[in-house]
Amino acid sequence: MPKFFSQQRVLFGLVAALSLVACGQKGLLYLPTLEPVLPKETPKNPDAPVQQGRITTSLVNLDTLTIAGQLAQLNPAQQKSWQALLTRPADAPERLRYVVFSGDILDKSQSLTVLSGYVKNTTIETSQQRQIIAGTYLRIRSLETGLNRVPSLMGAAETYLKKMPSVKRTNISDFLIESDDNIDLFLSVEKK
Repeated sequence: MPKFFSQQRVLFGLVAALSLVACGQKGLLYLPTLEPVLPKETPKNPDAPVQQGRITTSLVNLDTLTIAGQLAQLNPAQQKSWQALLTRPADAPERLRYVVFSGDILDKSQSLTVLSGYVKNTTIETSQQRQIIAGTYLRIRSLETGLNRVPSLMGAAETYLKKMPSVKRTNISDFLIESDDNIDLFLSVEKK
């Protein structure tokens, strides 16, 4: 008899708990989480993509690519200079546009000569061309479009280089790729 009552008590408790759960109440089956929720750690691997808000950074290896286009002057510290550079011409083809810089884009104290154009096999008439040198690049991608993203990309690049001493600038060969969806800034680097 006592065994029957203990089994009946367990069965009654189980039915009561299930009915409470079915009604949305915290019954006997409710177990609170004891572990605190911690923020995710930033990966220590410099090759791993790191997301800072709407900007991601990663290291990529690229092959040599020849870009043909028009030369222009750029003062990296002036928003107006960026606006003139990143405004697409009306006859621009619907594809990626490349902007190849003559020097260090992070050095805002100097004016740069830039080549704005497309991959060489395009039909745009031009006599100017530059090469993107094969090597390792730090890619900083804006997940949003707009001219105001460029200073944020440069700030993210500076922050990344400060936090990752194993990655250093080398063979300054910076360029930018603009598409309808995002802007990618590429800085030439090497891993120590």
